[in-house]
Amino acid sequence: MKTLREQIEVMQAFERGEKIQANYKLKNFEYWQDAKNPVWDWHCYDYRVKPKIKITQKEFNLIKERLTDWKYNKDLIYENQRESFFSNAFGELRKYFRAKNDLEKVNALCYIVVYCFNDFDIDYQALSLESDVFYTSKITISDIVCDLSATVTEFL
Repeated sequence: MKTLREQIEVMQAFERGEKIQANYKLKNFEYWQDAKNPVWDWHCYDYRVKPKIKITQKEFNLIKERLTDWKYNKDLIYENQRESFFSNAFGELRKYFRAKNDLEKVNALCYIVVYCFNDFDIDYQALSLESDVFYTSKITISDIVCDLSATVTEFL
């Protein structure tokens, strides 16, 4: 930093909670390290506010394109999941009942929920609480688990 005003701006940014980077002047001019608690030694170090990483439209489109390719390569497209819903859902249901710990159960339930979201059109539903009826567009995991439990007991 060359001017006192620039130094003050960096210190004020630190006070606001922004991340600060330090560069040891005598060692390497291009290597900036994150400084969690800067000592503000302006003779030996340069300080700056850590630059924010910006993604360009070109980079965004490239990432989007690669994710789409990956999705098709892994057969994660909507149509494939819809066709194999019952085999996938009941396979995960088997995994749920054979689970040895809670983590395996949660994992199986998450897969079942994903298959349900991909297969069924979930729209507004009425939730009743005592005598009042509420309409909501938000479907909770517990709603889906209750519906799945009812569906599974019908098949058993």
